[in-house]
Amino acid sequence: MRHKSQDVGYTNGSHPTTLTVKAALDALYLAVGGALYWKDPVANKAALPLASNTVNDARVVQDDGGGIPTIYVCIATAGGVDVQWIKVTASVLGDMTKAVYDPTTVNGDAFDMDNMVESGTSKVMTSAERTKLTGIEALADVTDTANVDAAGATMNADTDVKANGWTIDEDDMVSDLDTRVPTQQSVKAYADGKVGRSEWLQNGVVDNSESTLAFNDGTRVFTINRTGASFTYYVQGVLYTVATDDVAGVNTVTLADEEGLWVIYYDGAVLTALKNPSHSQYEDAMMTKCLVGAVYYDATNNVGILQEERHGFQMSPWTHRYLHEVVGLVYTDGLALADFVISDGTDNEDAQFSIAEGECYDEDLEIDLNAINKTTGNIIYYKDGSDWRWATQAGFKCLTFDGTSGTRLAWNNAGTLTEATDNRFVLLHIFATNAYDGDCISIIGQAEYVTLAAASAAAETEVSNLVLGTLPSKEMKPIATIIYQTRDSYGNDVNAKVVQTSGGDDYVDWRTSALSAGVTAGDHGSLGGLTDDDHTQYFLADGTRSITGTYTQNALIKAASSEAVADDAEITIATGVAGWGFAQIGDNEEYAHFTFTTAGVVTLLIWSSNTVNTDTDTKFCIYDAGSGIAIKNRLGSSKTVRYAVHYS
Repeated sequence: MRHKSQDVGYTNGSHPTTLTVKAALDALYLAVGGALYWKDPVANKAALPLASNTVNDARVVQDDGGGIPTIYVCIATAGGVDVQWIKVTASVLGDMTKAVYDPTTVNGDAFDMDNMVESGTSKVMTSAERTKLTGIEALADVTDTANVDAAGATMNADTDVKANGWTIDEDDMVSDLDTRVPTQQSVKAYADGKVGRSEWLQNGVVDNSESTLAFNDGTRVFTINRTGASFTYYVQGVLYTVATDDVAGVNTVTLADEEGLWVIYYDGAVLTALKNPSHSQYEDAMMTKCLVGAVYYDATNNVGILQEERHGFQMSPWTHRYLHEVVGLVYTDGLALADFVISDGTDNEDAQFSIAEGECYDEDLEIDLNAINKTTGNIIYYKDGSDWRWATQAGFKCLTFDGTSGTRLAWNNAGTLTEATDNRFVLLHIFATNAYDGDCISIIGQAEYVTLAAASAAAETEVSNLVLGTLPSKEMKPIATIIYQTRDSYGNDVNAKVVQTSGGDDYVDWRTSALSAGVTAGDHGSLGGLTDDDHTQYFLADGTRSITGTYTQNALIKAASSEAVADDAEITIATGVAGWGFAQIGDNEEYAHFTFTTAGVVTLLIWSSNTVNTDTDTKFCIYDAGSGIAIKNRLGSSKTVRYAVHYS
């Protein structure tokens, strides 16, 4: 057998070095305590001790037939000559054979990466894939700004996207595309071109709930502040946003200490107040300003009444003007009066009533009015010269002369608050308004009346002719008129009682009547309904309408009536006058023809046996009552009194 030295590997024909063989054999033994042991390939531990701890040489002996080689290692030398050899058998080498690890005869390149075979989950990385991975930056983020911009995409933080292909900046929208988004500027330009400011010029607030109103009597400061982040309004088509509170000129304006009706509006960005605007000035405010409120200010008593005027921007200025001038405040629902007690004036309830909640419209503004119960008062207006004043009477909606129980009810005597004559009748008018507090108001009557019939007949005339002066009459709607009789002998806190109308109603109901102020026809003949008998305050040419109340003819006053008079009740004629008259009670039970002087002396000219000129029980009395001539029923039960008097 010819011995040949070669590498401990898996091919034939090569010449291994000692170092190569030694390195390979390092895997076959272990050094333990300075001695060498053969490694147990299964348990990975020393098994066969060697005679020396040094491997000096190695030889591979293989026959020419190419069979399994025999490996010898030298473990001892003497005098430079290998003297002890150990044979390494195939069992020690394990199963790393050519048949297993090089079945395709690659030989020396068996473990080259190009010769590796991939499995389903184990893959070999190519040079192209390695290059691609090398090109990715450390901690790479594909959604950062640089990468997104490089890709032509958009970030949330981008403030200008008009360069993106999916947007279009085209003011006339001529492309009419359904695949691109227009810019805000182009949408505004297009909309302005279709409905421009010059055509619309709207004024008004966007949403009333965004703001709140207030007026301070002491400082005379009107305030409109936010309820949220901001409120918005339009002036002549321009949108303004207020994102502040209590800023002078923006949220607040201070009224001068001067009497009158102040109208508050935005003139552009400036909050402005105008006192007692003329008709043309108010029209200008409606057409070119944003109205927000009004205040009637009493400069004598330093108090003001705040009114709602925050009309919406959806209503055109011309529509606002028309509705204000022609329609005014309109009743829609509720506001019925109730809880009346028709009695003798002994108790407070005889002069009290309730008002139900309801709704009115002031042009586009929905005005919700509060319910007021029977024993709760409200604001009562009266005239002081040409100025308006207001007061309250605890528990009542009517007003005594000095606000106490020591006087009778008051009436407006041409601008002077006047105490009603004892046993006279006065009216009280209830109005719905745009007052910010949402309560109906009372306005005292404009005259006093001798008889119930006269008071009933005057209700429509009085409320129709009520001179409101600087009060905002267009924002006021009459709801009801109540007739009161006031007398010292009544035992309640206002010395008065509610009496029913001649028609037997507790009050005159104006809610659905057309008493609102409007425009006047240019020619009387052009009016409709001229043949309708709907002006009951006038005589009829055919004499078919009865005359109620008093009237004057050449300074001679004439009063005639037929009315029910309760027992111990009376009809009083004006004081300090002289005249004559005739009176009858019941079905001609008692009667008298009489005269009277300015001093109150009554003389009976013709009379029945049970008629006297003194205040005597069980009699029909015509006498001097101290405050005027009285015709009194003291016959024990309610009876009809018919009378006619003439005096001056």
